[in-house]
Amino acid sequence: MSLLTGSSSIYMSLKCALATAKILGHQAPAWGSALIKLGDAIRTKPHLFNVTKFRYSMYWFYPIMAGVLTGADAQKRIDKYWKKYIIEERGVRCVHDEPWVTIAESSELTIALAAMGNLELAESYSAGSSTEDTRTDLTGAVLPALTSLSGPKIKLPGPTPWPSWPPMPFTT
Repeated sequence: MSLLTGSSSIYMSLKCALATAKILGHQAPAWGSALIKLGDAIRTKPHLFNVTKFRYSMYWFYPIMAGVLTGADAQKRIDKYWKKYIIEERGVRCVHDEPWVTIAESSELTIALAAMGNLELAESYSAGSSTEDTRTDLTGAVLPALTSLSGPKIKLPGPTPWPSWPPMPFTT
């Protein structure tokens, strides 16, 4: 059985590969065909995917983040599992049956919400998961005591846990 998260990532990789091929003037019909077939399988054939991994929140939002599910289908999936994975004002549970929230899953959900066009929720959720309590830890926390997943808490300046640096220039 295939993994839904990995298959969603492959879908996004195929989209990027096709865009790159187009820019370079190459045709890649097999990649386009694979993209269509994989997208169809993710959207309409859930029995092909290993459901034992569904306890991980990535299974919830990766099909949306990768652009496989869009519009009403994406919103339906977000709504269906929101209470299973979200700890309000704290973040996204990495695993639905464990008391930890992580910066990675919280950030990826924000990207998924933005990808589906729900910028208001993405922005408010991103701000909600970057409270004073959680922005002092780069990985996440165990609730309810907010015990750090990465050892002692690190106090970071500014409103977000990510340092700013100039982007590296692309060279050809």
